[in-house]
Amino acid sequence: HLLTALLAAMIGCGAGTAQAATYGVFRNPSGSVQVRLADCGALLCGTIVAASRKARADAADAGQTRLIGMQLFRNMTRAVQPKTVQLKTGQPGAAGQRWEGQVYIPDKDRVVSGTATLNGRTLKVEGCLLGDALCKSQDWTRTN
Repeated sequence: HLLTALLAAMIGCGAGTAQAATYGVFRNPSGSVQVRLADCGALLCGTIVAASRKARADAADAGQTRLIGMQLFRNMTRAVQPKTVQLKTGQPGAAGQRWEGQVYIPDKDRVVSGTATLNGRTLKVEGCLLGDALCKSQDWTRTN
């Protein structure tokens, strides 16, 4: 079973991944790309399932000819979340789910360090060029 899990993590979210949690399909702020978010063993997969003509052309200009099916996230592992407390009630709060690893930017054909944080219907994706410097983030919205 360990070998199967390791292989599934190495090849990404293939059809052979059994009982993986699926979080839904999310679209970027401009609506030009949609990604299916799911667990792939111990990793998080973000598989591009739809892209506008312009997004495909921009990726092709950067040298990426096959955008659909690409993994947006690389080596994304679940991060340990600090416990939160609601100020009014003193009860535990919902911090969302967070993963850390790398984010692929198709129109730049570049991989950067990044995070993905899922909170309800919003997926916050952040990528940084130099460690924690030169960072950008986007809020992706669940479509289903």
